[in-house]
Amino acid sequence: MSSTLETPEKETTVYVAPLGGIVQSKELLALDGAAEGRRFVFYEDLRIGRLKHHAPPLRGTLYVADPSVSSKHCVITQDAYGRCFIRDTSLNGTWIDGRRLVPGTEVELRVGQTISIAQVQSFRLEGDAADARTRVSEATHAVSAPIEVSVLIGDIRHYTTLVREAPPELVQASVNALFPALERIVTEFDGTPKEYPGDAILAYWEAGNASTCAARACRAVLALAEAARRLADDASVWLLRDHPLEMEWALATGLVMIQRLGGAHPLGLSMIGEPIVKAYRLEKLADEDTGPILVCNRTHSLAAKTFSFRPLGERTLDGFMQPEMIHALLERP
Repeated sequence: MSSTLETPEKETTVYVAPLGGIVQSKELLALDGAAEGRRFVFYEDLRIGRLKHHAPPLRGTLYVADPSVSSKHCVITQDAYGRCFIRDTSLNGTWIDGRRLVPGTEVELRVGQTISIAQVQSFRLEGDAADARTRVSEATHAVSAPIEVSVLIGDIRHYTTLVREAPPELVQASVNALFPALERIVTEFDGTPKEYPGDAILAYWEAGNASTCAARACRAVLALAEAARRLADDASVWLLRDHPLEMEWALATGLVMIQRLGGAHPLGLSMIGEPIVKAYRLEKLADEDTGPILVCNRTHSLAAKTFSFRPLGERTLDGFMQPEMIHALLERP
């Protein structure tokens, strides 16, 4: 990027077009706001984010001056056949023709469709439509083999009571502040956050051998439990003073199948296997007597030399035929 690029102080929408590309150009046409009628040309990709007047603009990034727009709000890509895809990476959402996108997943964006950024600025994609007849089949053979992972479930205690008694806007705001903070800890310990099923966070570790995964997952859950207690006392995160935040955690290790959902541009990951179900069942057993972090016998056997555990005896988990020894991961030796 040229060092001469500057952000005009009075501009509300700023875009420095790329110098060229290897695919045919497309445009975003602004449909409303101060930029109405302006066209923003892009080639392989275009990123949309919040305008910061003190920072020089990057080529190919469309900046919108509104506090509800995230610094990295969404990204549009175009493949060699002229097909465009959009991925939402924002806090306040991205819409296609009024349909809210699932964060982190790619969705095809067709010529003529309208995207809305945090419901404050709308654009229409314009240009030549992709021609399916020109595409060449270059299919990649899928690799299908089970791998051993450590799965984490972290669940908010008494969530049913919470959503029944507390104002939904405060519950939503609290969860929106809580889970991104927990997600950062998961990634710091080399884990992968997979999804947020209601009141829970689901993550997993797959890099390295099984012992490495289990150890990283144990370190992460200890850090997560500590962070959750700290965030519970932070009035800017947990807004529900009448409903103190408490979380329960579980780790289970075993074989799963991980595959993406969707075609060339995935809609997410599918992960199927016993450890996921086991982690959910373990988490439901956690209480004041057991402590907040429970692990399966496999996780314990892989991490026993590094971490301190307390045996809780054999339990037959709901839906399982055979009893299994379960353990509490101790937060302090």
